[in-house]
Amino acid sequence: MIIWIDQLFETSLQGKVESTLSLKFDNLMALVAERAGYGLRANQNVGLSADEETEIGLYVAEGQREFLLSYEWSFLKPVATSVLWAATDDTVTMTVGGAGNRTITASVATFFPTMVGHTIVSTNGSYVIDGYSSTTVVTVTVDASADTGETFQITPTGSYRLPDDFGGLLGDVYYQAGDGLWKSLGNTGVAELLALLQVSTSTARPTACAVESINVAGDIGQRFDLLAWRIPDTDYTIRYQYDVLSDALVAGGYPYGGARHAQTINYACFAAMERGKFQLADGPDQRQYQRLLGLSIKADQRGNRADSLGFLVDARPHRRRGTFAPLARTVTVDGVAYP
Repeated sequence: MIIWIDQLFETSLQGKVESTLSLKFDNLMALVAERAGYGLRANQNVGLSADEETEIGLYVAEGQREFLLSYEWSFLKPVATSVLWAATDDTVTMTVGGAGNRTITASVATFFPTMVGHTIVSTNGSYVIDGYSSTTVVTVTVDASADTGETFQITPTGSYRLPDDFGGLLGDVYYQAGDGLWKSLGNTGVAELLALLQVSTSTARPTACAVESINVAGDIGQRFDLLAWRIPDTDYTIRYQYDVLSDALVAGGYPYGGARHAQTINYACFAAMERGKFQLADGPDQRQYQRLLGLSIKADQRGNRADSLGFLVDARPHRRRGTFAPLARTVTVDGVAYP
């Protein structure tokens, strides 16, 4: 028993990067398997048949989904940075390799994650980027071996791929200006942004943006692009907050929420098993989950409550007059901006 507990909760003091009270996917699988009557075990699949392991995995996934959908958790709203890139240097050469000759390696740092979906144009063909590995390595959709050793270029169209787990924009998008300040891009609708691109496709500092949903063919799933106008004349780093679309847990992985919410997630999985296996819609595990959920919500609110939402004016020194003067600020509530 002592050995099992040590394995389950990983009490090793060396190399600690996560609270030892957190529960990994493996831990949740083992606990739910025991709750379902399959016995106590040190590993999620020791002694389980393939069908039993699939069953327990479905309960854990359902519990994770229910927990994540139960509240607007602060830990699902990260701040990210991306790059709105300008046209690439047409003197950069590429080397082609990998499975199906679909991996392209640039001679210098060239690529950004926001380039996914765009086209590499070289001497003998064009290739759509479908995966980003590093600033020098991407994958494309077709064999690119005809252009190994050739130069290439990627021309911006005003659209930039957002992170794979992007589920929605929260607030404004800010870009880093030349003076080091972060300035806001006007957030508008897709139709308005497309209309602006009809007016001009010349390059300049971006002043407006919109989020566009992308239907990607195959098994990739839903993705989103950020449309920008004007098309950038140089690379601009942007910052934005967004809703995360969580992935299912896999072996060795920790769920969002960490140690603070581990017990709530545990009982969310128990409740899912209780409903699925024993047909109890309001059983003891469900009631315990609801009690713990209330505590988790309070903890999330307590740990992330703002003391102030800021002033409606900005009293930084005015550059031209050298005096303090308010700059225009707005507050956005439910998508409506108030001056």
